[in-house]
Parts: sequence; C-alpha cells; structure tokens
Amino acid sequence: MSDRGALLPLFPLNLVLMPGSPLPLHIFEPRYREMVGEASRRGTEFGVILEQESELAPVGTTALVEDVTHRYEDGRFDVATRGVRRFRVVQLDRGEDILRAQVEFFDDEQELPVSREEAETLYLLAMEAAALAGAATPKGLNPEDPHPSFRAAATLPLDLPFKQKLLAVRSERQRLAQLTAYLEAWLEKARIATKAKAVAGRNGHARKL
Repeated sequence: MSDRGALLPLFPLNLVLMPGSPLPLHIFEPRYREMVGEASRRGTEFGVILEQESELAPVGTTALVEDVTHRYEDGRFDVATRGVRRFRVVQLDRGEDILRAQVEFFDDEQELPVSREEAETLYLLAMEAAALAGAATPKGLNPEDPHPSFRAAATLPLDLPFKQKLLAVRSERQRLAQLTAYLEAWLEKARIATKAKAVAGRNGHARKL
C-alpha cells in the first residue's frame, strides 16, 4: 500500500525509529515545541528521520504522541511517542523553520508470514547479542508479532546504517533474514573476542582480531 499526501513535518534525529516502537523525546527547541505540541493537540503524526553529517535518510517513520509526560516551567516538555508507518521522502520543503516534505507512505509487499520458529530463532539471537554487548535485555519480544524484525531491531544497539537499511526493506522475510545473518556474524566475532579476553586474563596478552 502506498499513498502520497500533504506535507509532513519532519524531526531529524540521530536515530532510526521502527514502526510500533516507543520513542521518548525531550522537546526543548521552540520550533519543535510548536511542531510536537500541535501534533499532540490534533492527534496527528510527524516524521522522524535519520540525520547524519547534515544528510537526511531517504526513508523515515512517522511518530504519534501518546502522552505528554512532563512539562517544565520554561516551556520544555517530555513526550512519549510511538512509531506508526514508514514513508519515503519525495521532495523536501525548506521554506520554514520546520523542515517538511512531500512523502509517500508504504507498507510491506504481500507475502507469506514468517513462522513462529523463525521469529523465536531471531529473538534468541537478539537476547544473546544484547547480553554479550552489555546492552539492556530486549523486552516485548513476542513470536506472534507479525513484524519480529522491527521489534528486535528496535531493542538492539545496531549500527545505524544497517538499521536504516532494514527500515527501507519492504519484506518481513527479507528483513528477518538480513537481521538474522547480521546477528549471527556479530555473535561469532563476539564469542571469539570473549575467548581471547579469557586467554589474555591467563597469559597476559591476546591476539588482535
């Protein structure tokens, strides 16, 4: 499904938001206080898009404000938002303080759903990767989720370019396969490094990987 609509206000950030994933934000710049405040009042979405070295990614995810969790006396506020749907930037509009874009919304192409076993395999890899990386234990991983790749990717400190690549893929099966392969390769290196550290602890040095 795709739909090209009106201009979407954009919030460039150094992160990749996955559909369905929570995103807490601290809003302090006046222009974004106005943008997010209006979205909260109207129940409308704004676009969260990766920005690195002043370059915007071509694909982002809209966010919906679920709650204003705290307001400060100086006008700043904290919000709880959640990713909703993906979009592709068609044309940017830099005419105002707020960056806006004509966008095309898109979903995955129709295909057979991934199996529970495939989702469970991915989640086991995600849990092990989080443990070896010293990251927080992934929460909310449900094998019945129709998009397990989004859920797993959102809970792990993945490389941003790879995470952005996953976001643009229009097949859950392809995303799951790519993320599974990525985690398997990372885990293999991490296990070797862990063993090397153990050897270093015994003999005082380790071979570089």
